[in-house]
Amino acid sequence: MAIPSVAFKRQNHRLLLCEDTRKDELLAQLLAENAGRKISVVTAGDAAAINVPETVTVLSDDALEGAESCDLLISYDLPEAPQRYVDRMALAREAALVLLGEADRPRLMGIEMLLGRAISQERPEGFAPEESAAPTQRPKRYKKPSARLYEEAAPKKAPVKPKGKGAPRKPKESGVSRYIGTDENGKPMFSGKTGERNHRADGKPHTEESLAAKKEWEEKRKKSGGKKPYDVKKKPPYKGEKKPYDAQKGPGKPASSQEKKPESTKPKRPMIRIKAEKLKKSEPKK
Repeated sequence: MAIPSVAFKRQNHRLLLCEDTRKDELLAQLLAENAGRKISVVTAGDAAAINVPETVTVLSDDALEGAESCDLLISYDLPEAPQRYVDRMALAREAALVLLGEADRPRLMGIEMLLGRAISQERPEGFAPEESAAPTQRPKRYKKPSARLYEEAAPKKAPVKPKGKGAPRKPKESGVSRYIGTDENGKPMFSGKTGERNHRADGKPHTEESLAAKKEWEEKRKKSGGKKPYDVKKKPPYKGEKKPYDAQKGPGKPASSQEKKPESTKPKRPMIRIKAEKLKKSEPKK
């Protein structure tokens, strides 16, 4: 059986959420609100168990064939077969309502899939079950604190002083370099270096010539970016005899030995432009 086209508006086809034990109360309220309309109540169970006024028709799913159409169709529950619900809707002219309880929810999905759309739901005040609270997220068993919390909680350590070459030099108490003696090789030894003596030579106080040489050496060092101003030794020129070029090797000929062709003195021929109109169309070959 084909699905009948529903003539009533979509907002007139609704699911009324209701507790299973309070369906009779909600049905009585709906009948009172729509007293002037022709109403039919359909159920999948026993029709005689539903108490309604004499003006309201109560039908079971087995007695739908040949039943008269109505203005308002109220489904007391949902049928097991989705096709049965389609047969119910064929009787309604203006609106169709469903009293949806918790026991009817498993049958709703098959009906909506057959209709090709979801049926709008409504929660009547005083009859709808309480909404279940949103699931709360469980706290994690272990939440790793950030590195910032570790830094704040950890005791602050004193800064480590560098050792070796990067360590700062301690100033001498006296501020003057004192002569201590000589080492095994006879080189003079002093308690500290203040720049007053020429330790590169003999350790004696600087003369005018040594101070000038020291100043010149420091200027060269600044210009070279802190590197030692040593003169780079250039390679001596090649004094051996050059080997003659072997013409049979071909591509191994160096670029310097290639002879350049003299440029021609003839004037260059001007470019000729050919118009497309003057070209003859080629005839296709037979």
